[in-house]
Amino acid sequence: MSVAGKRNILVTTFSYESWQLATAIEIINVETHNDNHVTWLDLNQSFGFKSKYPLSDNIDSLVKKINIKRKILNSTLVYLNHETLYSTKILGLQLNTNPDVTERAKEIAYAELISESRDSSPCRKHNVNALRNYQRVFIETFNLMNQLFCNNFYDEVYIFNGRNLQERAAWDACISNSVSVNFYESFNENWTNRYFIFKEPTHSPKYRSEVMLKHSRMEKSKNATEYAEIANKWFTDRQIGLTQSYTNLQNSSGVNNFNKPYFVFFHSSQDELDMLGLISEYWKDQVNSLSALIDILKIDTKYHLILRLHPHLLYKSKIDRFYWDEIGVSLEKRFSWFHYIPADSKINSYELMKNSHGIISCASTIGVEAAYLKKKSILLGRAFHEYIGVTQNPGNKQELTRMLFSESNAGQIEMAYEGALAYAFFSEKGGTFFKYVSYRVRLGRRVYNYQGFVISPLFVVRFIRFVEEFIGDIVLSEKQRRCLGDCGINTRPRWQ
Repeated sequence: MSVAGKRNILVTTFSYESWQLATAIEIINVETHNDNHVTWLDLNQSFGFKSKYPLSDNIDSLVKKINIKRKILNSTLVYLNHETLYSTKILGLQLNTNPDVTERAKEIAYAELISESRDSSPCRKHNVNALRNYQRVFIETFNLMNQLFCNNFYDEVYIFNGRNLQERAAWDACISNSVSVNFYESFNENWTNRYFIFKEPTHSPKYRSEVMLKHSRMEKSKNATEYAEIANKWFTDRQIGLTQSYTNLQNSSGVNNFNKPYFVFFHSSQDELDMLGLISEYWKDQVNSLSALIDILKIDTKYHLILRLHPHLLYKSKIDRFYWDEIGVSLEKRFSWFHYIPADSKINSYELMKNSHGIISCASTIGVEAAYLKKKSILLGRAFHEYIGVTQNPGNKQELTRMLFSESNAGQIEMAYEGALAYAFFSEKGGTFFKYVSYRVRLGRRVYNYQGFVISPLFVVRFIRFVEEFIGDIVLSEKQRRCLGDCGINTRPRWQ
């Protein structure tokens, strides 16, 4: 139990990815300076977890483990790893695996496969060995954490995100033992030197919305003018391509080729929605959502519909790209009011949105950006901004029909606009900036440093990783290609 007001804190790491490790070290320092008892559970490369990039990861891990021993470990920090746990009496007796944990392992293993393959519906048959490995790693991680909690008391546990395989196992063990969890996260890709502590995991849209609203409203009350300037700048920077790269490759040509009025269905990466748990019970996935839109608009053809595939689809599985191209081409042939924009199109998404009557999205930030431009924004699914007021959220096809064909009033538009500003401000200024870990950009490389320990990977590691990624993409492409023709149990939903 906690003694004399000091709390027992457990900080977990399952990866030496630069930002994750830097943030873990930052949190360890924060809790130590708060005079708490801190234990660092370092399970990087534990349980034989098979990395996609084994050579670069092994070299990187070796270098970082040496630096951790030299630069970080001290008399006040309890450091545990896979080896020390089993060489001491910290764990106690091995526990039997609960059948429920085995079933959970199967579920999470498939989610991990989705993430690793960048495919929203990867073939189980051709990935059976990977699935078995993921299931084993999940169960062994859960059992270790469960044993740890049975023999040791912690007031709080820090886990990165809670989305990946071992992090989910640790989180499940926390739930099983009624241990409080703090999820440390980077809210978006531009949070390079800061983090936010969430009390609930990624698939908690209502909680996330409440956190963002509370933070932004508090800051707005301090200085409304500065608040508006910061929020407006966030949107402007995205539109001109400063904080996301897709716009740099796009132009306004072709936008005026579409008949008005039109709605735009902005596609998202389905594999990411599946991994984040942003799935609606009613709308299911994006195929189902698009099908509902088609059913409505083919009865009343007042509006044209444009399907705009996300440019990031180019970096996903070839099967997903082939699948969505097939859908787009097929629908464009069937309906004169339907138009398809592939992922590699140079048509500017912002210009497309500005000229639209409104947009439909399934979790994408584009739904927030549409509200900022005072366009009707309809959400079919779940999203972190779901409860901020930026989108209209139909619960079924009847409500969707009403929202498509009714005009938004001034109050709705203004409320959505204010919600968009709140989201933008949190994205730009939310979170806690690093205090103990330094950060800089050197020769285009993000460099984290803690007391002489350069947390970012060495040049040789990054070069080897580049080669491994290149080879890995070829291998993955070959594995996916088999599923297009000869796999008898590929359960990918087809367009009806």
